[in-house]
Amino acid sequence: MKNNKKESINICFACYDNYAQHTGVVISSVLQNYKGNFTLNFFVVYSYISPENIKKLKKVAETEISHIEFVLVDREKFASLCGSANERFLPECFLKLKMADFLEGVDRVIFLDSDIVVIGNIAELWNIDIEGYSIGAVRDFANLRHLADITGGHEYFNSGILLINLKKWREENTEERLFSFLKEYPDRMVWNDQDLLNGVLYNEVKYLDEGWNFQYNVDNPEVEKKISSTKINLIHFVTRNKPWNAAHFSYTFRDKYLYYLFQTPWRQNVVSVYFTIWKKRLFREYFVRKEQKKQLIRLRELAKGKKVVFWGASNYLKSFIQNCKLKDDNILGIVDANSEKAGQSFGGYKIFRADCLCGLKPDLVISSVVNHPKMKNTISHELKQREISSEVVDDLFYLID
Repeated sequence: MKNNKKESINICFACYDNYAQHTGVVISSVLQNYKGNFTLNFFVVYSYISPENIKKLKKVAETEISHIEFVLVDREKFASLCGSANERFLPECFLKLKMADFLEGVDRVIFLDSDIVVIGNIAELWNIDIEGYSIGAVRDFANLRHLADITGGHEYFNSGILLINLKKWREENTEERLFSFLKEYPDRMVWNDQDLLNGVLYNEVKYLDEGWNFQYNVDNPEVEKKISSTKINLIHFVTRNKPWNAAHFSYTFRDKYLYYLFQTPWRQNVVSVYFTIWKKRLFREYFVRKEQKKQLIRLRELAKGKKVVFWGASNYLKSFIQNCKLKDDNILGIVDANSEKAGQSFGGYKIFRADCLCGLKPDLVISSVVNHPKMKNTISHELKQREISSEVVDDLFYLID
């Protein structure tokens, strides 16, 4: 395969087999909205993709204006570098950290996660000048602050879409700095590769317009309000609720994903997406409520004789409190790092800022950030900074797929 690396737009994915279909959707959306004269070079860095899915990806990406190249990585060897990583994430999440090695001869690349669709012209993103910066990125919608003591409280960025200056990465030994940070702060990695990038490159990032990484969260009404006032070029389906699995009746942009899916060799899966959605709509609420009853029993056991606070004003916690009609005098309230939520209430339980922990003096802090096995480390660090000695539990809540 001949890659025109000098007169081209380079786009890279870090992919594994389960996400091959979604990667195909991204490529399809890029091609159908591209306006420009450069060749599009797609690179897929992977540890395992079935021959059938590789064939399908080639069918999508091999056109008169585009090429695709596959870069095979030894998963076991690579996983050893990320041994302390959050077990919620696969080692493939870290592949983007070694792009400078994997893409030899390429000085600049757009990295895209596979849970997106592009509805703007990718050439406009490529043409953004990042000379003197290591990356171009968009601020994260959650405004995360858990690394503030290390980075000085910079504006936390989302790593799902990156414009990467690989030439500067090589000159600055960025890969080595990233893995050194992982070795030094293994227990601080909540969002893994994203935390590493923020922890090391917080002074080397050019912030891009949010329309190049519009982070769609179906459970956040504030996101819906932004849609009409934002020039959206790229939709990023953050959180677990993806267009192919979320049971929500109202899911803006689901039609975009399905449209581009229908343009790929996986088009027959449009039917299975609808089947999955309707199955969840019919049965999910029953199973969630059944699971919440078990969680309520355990919560009462944990809270017996203790002053308790929840950590994180999550939508799931709100659902849990409402569905279980939770009323327990031992529960003091909810603490959330987002100060904008302070003063609000979930079912009678007030939401406090994190700095109110000293006044609350809880015996037990229960994480309500679902499906996150490393929240205990994060919460314990926050408590230690405030000289609070409290027990921490982070495995009470979880969602059912």
